[in-house]
This record gives sequence, C-alpha cells and structure tokens, in this order.
Amino acid sequence: MIAATEREREILRAIRDMSIAKGYPPSIRELCEELNIASTNGVIEHLRRLHQKGLLVREIATARAVRLTLDGAAEAETHQRKEA
Repeated sequence: MIAATEREREILRAIRDMSIAKGYPPSIRELCEELNIASTNGVIEHLRRLHQKGLLVREIATARAVRLTLDGAAEAETHQRKEA
C-alpha cells in the first residue's frame, strides 16, 4: 500500500467523520465545502488517487459514492492521532 499524503489523510478523515455524523457518505460538493476546495475537480482528483492507493472505494453511478476501505480508515486514524 502506498502511504497517503497529509492532505489525503485530511480527506479520509472528513469522509469518515461526515459518514458517521450523517449515516451516509458526503457528496463531492459537501467535501468541497468541508475542505475549502473551490473546484469539484480538485476533490475528484484526490478521490481518484485515494482509490488508486486502495484507501477508498468509488461507485461512479451514485452521488454519494465513496466509502473507506480498512486501510483508508486506518490512515484517517493515523492523521487524527498525529493532531492530538
């Protein structure tokens, strides 16, 4: 597995936290707002790289189409522990 960058860990944490809070994964626009990313293309590119690294699964046909893999959840935890 290729390690996630700090920004990618931040995105994984946002996906995890928003999924827990709402009971379903965030949309790309919601991730833009949460992470202060101006362009949906920026979020899409991050999600593409996270998918390639095996840290999340994307289903193209639905709006809320991301979920963390076990490795992705572990990366999100690593990021959170470093902040504490």
